[in-house]
Amino acid sequence: MHTTSQNLRRGANRLFDRYLLHRQRKELLREGSDLCDEERQVIQSARSVWDLDDRFTAPRFDYENAEEFYRENSAIYVLDEISIPTLLFHAMDDPVVDDDVFRDRDWSAEGPLFPALAQSGGHTGFLDQDGQRWHERAIVNFFTHVDH
Repeated sequence: MHTTSQNLRRGANRLFDRYLLHRQRKELLREGSDLCDEERQVIQSARSVWDLDDRFTAPRFDYENAEEFYRENSAIYVLDEISIPTLLFHAMDDPVVDDDVFRDRDWSAEGPLFPALAQSGGHTGFLDQDGQRWHERAIVNFFTHVDH
């Protein structure tokens, strides 16, 4: 999560960071949310997702900062605890999520994690050369063949 958040603040990804920050602000500041005035000010003044997590999310959940929050809550550290057959999608050209955590992993043919790693697809794009969503076909195929 640390690297992902840093990647959001680089190059063209900054547009996606602003979009995510806008969506998070909207959700956090919705009517009826349980926030004090100081928290509302921090949320409104955040300049990036990292900044929001560093100044609001981490302290709200008793973490010292965003770095500690990301380290303690990143899904990558609990993948080995998954026991239910799980199809994991990732595009190797994702500009936000680095591929090394998936490329360097020792995948077992017996699962429970089954990688669906595409060379191209960007960040959650997963479109094939014909513009079709190949991941939807992969999901159906996975559930058709996985042992229940």
